[in-house]
Amino acid sequence: MRQYRYFAILSKYSPNVDDPALVARKWTDEAGETREEVYTKDLEWAPGNTTWRIRTGKQDGEVVPITEEAARRFEEIQAERVRSYLPADGKYDYYAILDTGFSVESPRKLVRRWRSPQGLELEQRYTHGSGWKRSDVLYRISTDREDGEPVLITEEAADRVKEVLAERVRRARAEE
Repeated sequence: MRQYRYFAILSKYSPNVDDPALVARKWTDEAGETREEVYTKDLEWAPGNTTWRIRTGKQDGEVVPITEEAARRFEEIQAERVRSYLPADGKYDYYAILDTGFSVESPRKLVRRWRSPQGLELEQRYTHGSGWKRSDVLYRISTDREDGEPVLITEEAADRVKEVLAERVRRARAEE
């Protein structure tokens, strides 16, 4: 069983150890290597290197050791932060992202966008296997940083697109 050490990551905007910007955890793997994960806005532990970046001066902030209990409290804080950005009315706008050779029935990507209670426009991209993940696809298209044509579709059409994307992944895996 892994023995984790937990750390609050403080910043000038989140200087309080009871409400940190981020929480990281470290452990030593079977090969003797120290590993690090951070608790993300996707509400999961993911590989990271934040403590190293701060300690080497590559990132501003402070690393403060905390208890496992404090890390669990942060998981609740992070979940509340995420919930506070969900659409107040529960409604999303869905977009099929088209490229040459793709149609609305079989787009390259599926994105949903909404306005948070704070007035922010947020978006997520659908990925088979991981579900909805934060993204900036529509922003990147609107600023010519990514190719594609976003086409507004219904929620029902978005559900069909999910199946199309899942089938595309299954076919690709079968060809490997």
